[in-house]
Amino acid sequence: MDRLFQILSISFLAGLVFSADVHVRGQIHCSNRIGSQRMTVRLMERDFSGYFLLGLFDPDDELDRTEVLYGEHFTLDGNAWEVGDIEPYLAVTHSCNDGVEKTVVIPLEMYRTQNYYHHNYMLGDFLLTPDLELIDYWL
Repeated sequence: MDRLFQILSISFLAGLVFSADVHVRGQIHCSNRIGSQRMTVRLMERDFSGYFLLGLFDPDDELDRTEVLYGEHFTLDGNAWEVGDIEPYLAVTHSCNDGVEKTVVIPLEMYRTQNYYHHNYMLGDFLLTPDLELIDYWL
């Protein structure tokens, strides 16, 4: 009976885990091109990085990354196995406004283009400004 309970418990938990594909398209512009013209755009999936100890055991997942010039179109695609829904975001490392390299995080939920079961995001033209308040959000 204990063995049956273990098998049913594992089967139940395995049923909660699912695979999700994420696709992001966009273009990022700089309001003031003082620093380098290159930036790194990473597609991330939030896990427990915002929680003190849990972040050590389950940090955010990097699903894809690319280096682009300011204003250049980019496409990022990734896949994540998660319990429940995924929380993708972009981490953009740039130095366009003051020449100092910094990372800005862009949550993607507001750019979703499909229904609940599809994770397609169209960022469109996103402008990095000096007063952008999303620095180190979730990182």
